[in-house]
Amino acid sequence: MKRPFAVVGITYLIAQTIAVLCGLAVTTALFCMTLLCALVVFVLVKERPAWLMPALLSCLVCFGMSCGHRMLVVRPAQALEGNTVLLSGRVCEAPYESFGRYYYIIETDRILRDDMPQTVRFRLSSSRDLDIVYGDGIYTEVSFSSREENSAAARSLRADGVMLTGYLPYNAMTEITEGSPSLYGWIIELRNSFGTAASRLMGDELGGLLTGMFTGDTSGIDKLTLARFRDCGLSHLFSVSGLHLSILTAALTVLLRRLTSNYRATALMCLPFVLFFMAFSGFSMSIRRAGVMMILALIAAVVRREYDPLNSLGLAALVICLLNPCAAGDAGMLMSFASTAGIITLYTPVSRRLRRMVRFDPKSRTAFIVRPVLETIATSVIAQAFTVPISILCFGEMSLTAPLANVICIYPAAIFMMIGALATAVYCIPFVGAIVGYILMLPAWIAGKFCVVITGLIALIPGSGLSVNYPFMGIFVAGTIVLFCVWYVNFGREKGRGYSFGLSCVLALEVLLFSAALYNGNAMLSGKITVYGSDSGIMTSLTSGRQCVVIGCGTDSYRGWLASERLSEDNITDLLAVALPDCSAHYTEYACEIIEQYSPEAVFLSDDGSSFELISRSCGMVDADMYHSRSAYYSADGCGISFRIYRDEDDMDWTWAECDGVTMLICPEKGNCLLLPDEYLRPDVALMSAAGVVNTTALEPTAIVVTAANNTAASRAVSTLEVRGMENVFAAPDDGCVIIEKAGSGIEITKQ
Repeated sequence: MKRPFAVVGITYLIAQTIAVLCGLAVTTALFCMTLLCALVVFVLVKERPAWLMPALLSCLVCFGMSCGHRMLVVRPAQALEGNTVLLSGRVCEAPYESFGRYYYIIETDRILRDDMPQTVRFRLSSSRDLDIVYGDGIYTEVSFSSREENSAAARSLRADGVMLTGYLPYNAMTEITEGSPSLYGWIIELRNSFGTAASRLMGDELGGLLTGMFTGDTSGIDKLTLARFRDCGLSHLFSVSGLHLSILTAALTVLLRRLTSNYRATALMCLPFVLFFMAFSGFSMSIRRAGVMMILALIAAVVRREYDPLNSLGLAALVICLLNPCAAGDAGMLMSFASTAGIITLYTPVSRRLRRMVRFDPKSRTAFIVRPVLETIATSVIAQAFTVPISILCFGEMSLTAPLANVICIYPAAIFMMIGALATAVYCIPFVGAIVGYILMLPAWIAGKFCVVITGLIALIPGSGLSVNYPFMGIFVAGTIVLFCVWYVNFGREKGRGYSFGLSCVLALEVLLFSAALYNGNAMLSGKITVYGSDSGIMTSLTSGRQCVVIGCGTDSYRGWLASERLSEDNITDLLAVALPDCSAHYTEYACEIIEQYSPEAVFLSDDGSSFELISRSCGMVDADMYHSRSAYYSADGCGISFRIYRDEDDMDWTWAECDGVTMLICPEKGNCLLLPDEYLRPDVALMSAAGVVNTTALEPTAIVVTAANNTAASRAVSTLEVRGMENVFAAPDDGCVIIEKAGSGIEITKQ
């Protein structure tokens, strides 16, 4: 067998991905089926391909180890879900901040309950900065949340060895002990210093962009800029992988070759740098793959052996999955392996075909421009083709403008990353560093600004960030892969294979269009109201098909981001209006972000309050029409969505909304229900915050939904309303939502 590691490693990765996605029961069944197939092939099939038995044995080992890992590691840790326990542990990764929350990866030393596992790796989420760093010890009380075992969030955490997510209970006391110095801790401090220096040198926008490209930490990048890069298919720039490592290693090799002509010594000196950069970028899955392959390439150069990229790719997959069977659940790792496998196998024939189509003289003056453009097109198209199925399954979106954006931006981005990192490093040198750093920063600043402006323009092109998050997409992608496998087996080696391939493409496209039309037609006939978990205000959306109206944006950055992600999952393409009954934080905390991300046609708000200027500026950015919210009425044509804002005698604004026959009354804080007209007293659903309203017994809703800062406050508010005689009271989950839909003559309420 010519490439044993390629066959075994890639087969192992595919089997491991199936095991991660399917769960323990299906994996056990697959183990038994694979064992049976291996025995049948070994006993009965005498003339078999050389790769068949190694592939079957690889699958057998994979399914067996996956079952053992779930039973011995994952399942025991899940016993903590839903419990609050005292524990001690230490911070084992760099802390980070996202959407106003602070996250710490903790590995426990002891859990003060005998019936629980003692050593668990979990993510601690806190609304306040605990002021702890890598290596510090912590003793505190932690509440572990319950998550769906096979959800995307749980798979992503387990890929990093994190089994659970925990939260600090309200007013929980923590004891912090300072950790001892370590090499990895020093590298983390160096990474943080790099980010700080980059922001000082280039400003917050380009400094955050450089830090994201160089380290993978995107917390300093504006969310709108990050969304534009993702829509253009350039999010791989922030997933530190082979592109970054190969550029940096090539630059280091050029410098070292000036010191010594011995290529073996140069390769040997590059090995410590590869390990250092893997640690500097946080050992993400994509950099692990790139690092293992780069180390194998350098070792091959040292021992003077031929380097086989496909064999190295398989060995990298085998090493990573054996160390952590859950690693195959990480979308970044799968996309990294898929794009690399595609480039290795198809780059030569695709680039050869492009050179035949675009004929040019290699000695002409334009050759130095045409050649890299063709190479970038070939690489981008191949990578896009291999990663689109994973992107659809994991993120529910794809970008049709990715080849264009990569051709235009990939080289300026490389210049920005290389020169910007050099300028930042020089800037940190005392005395002369600032002057030299600013001189070097100029070309990097120009390249970075170019990338930001171009991605902003390309993101406006239809097809950028195309949402394909439909329920049937998983089945469609799997079916299409099977279809082309059947085509390859039956027609792939025939002379007329081009016609059969075209027919297969047309068949797959027709199935996709028919499924999308059927789904969209069904969605147009139904609507729903979604109430999102909020910390101190109210945020709700009324959706019908792909159209939506948002009423209230009173939530923090983290929960607002969750709400906007849910809107994206619902494939909202047309935000008709945003209604903000007043400009207090109760309704407007996350309004600017929603307006800038979804570009509504109209925004209803009052001209009083400190938030008015910021929101009006956001409306101007997206060219949204502004209307006064006082006594406003809005009705969307053809989709059954409408709302009316009523101001009572105490200058309190109440919102009466309707979607697909479901009526909702959105109550202001401390509003008096006795001041409402009779027609507002009998909605299907009344929505209020935990602060409550006065004289709630005057209302006669079918159900009540309460939002609160945390689950404890929500439970207290629900109990209070039930004591007052109210029925069917629901609390919006702290990091979830409540969905209200029409069900016959009544309504159906579900929590997510």
